Amino acid sequence: MGLAISVLVIVLLMGSIFWVMPSAAQKRVMNLRQNALSMGLRPSVQRITRIREPGESEVLPQSLLLYSKLRQQTCQRMTWQLERREGFDPVTGVNGWFWKDKPAELAEKDETHLREILSQVPASVDLVLVSSMGVSLHWNEKNPELLSEINRLAESILAKL
Repeated sequence: MGLAISVLVIVLLMGSIFWVMPSAAQKRVMNLRQNALSMGLRPSVQRITRIREPGESEVLPQSLLLYSKLRQQTCQRMTWQLERREGFDPVTGVNGWFWKDKPAELAEKDETHLREILSQVPASVDLVLVSSMGVSLHWNEKNPELLSEINRLAESILAKL
């Protein structure tokens, strides 16, 4: 009887220890986000209102993890958001990318740079948000090898827009 109680106590202790320890997937995500921080990308959760899908009556804000590259100093640039969706948006001129509140004051040369950049965006990136503070990207974090490409993408958006 004493042996059974001892085994039960040990099993309960080991179970609680393993429950607290991060899984392999959680460790992978932690390493990915630490690498992002070392590159200058800041992972943070932000409230974003997405584009309304056909048939939706109302879109509620969602909390999304965005990787942000901050500007050296804030500027008076407009805030805009692009999302990846099925189809072609004649306003962006790029297949699969749609504006949410396109800024009226976006210059022609900025639109040209933006089309070039959007054509190079990896498929795992589904949102680009530019503000006076910097640029933020949402992606699925499934391929850690894309982190350097996402960093380069954020830097090129900041440099050209």
